[in-house]
Amino acid sequence: MNSNDKVLSCLGQLVLAVAILVVTLVISGWAIFLLWGWFIVPMFSVSEMSIAQAMGISLFVALFIGEKQDSDDKQRELIDVVRVIVAAVFRLLCIVFLGWIIVGFM
Repeated sequence: MNSNDKVLSCLGQLVLAVAILVVTLVISGWAIFLLWGWFIVPMFSVSEMSIAQAMGISLFVALFIGEKQDSDDKQRELIDVVRVIVAAVFRLLCIVFLGWIIVGFM
């Protein structure tokens, strides 16, 4: 692998990381937006938030809750990264689905 291939590989990984960050940020912001509107607004009579505000809250929480990384696992395979991302998105969708069911009983 020559130096141009290494640069393109690093650039591709950077673009993939940014795309994953944006997608997970939008999905987590959407989940917070929905759950806030379903539960917090009616219970506490506070104003609704926008999806942008919910994404900001998601970023704020992410500052304090980080993923535990093994010290000997410095470089993950792409399939491991995809598995973690899919699991996180699936978790958020399950939470929203459960919230939707609960709202049906309110």
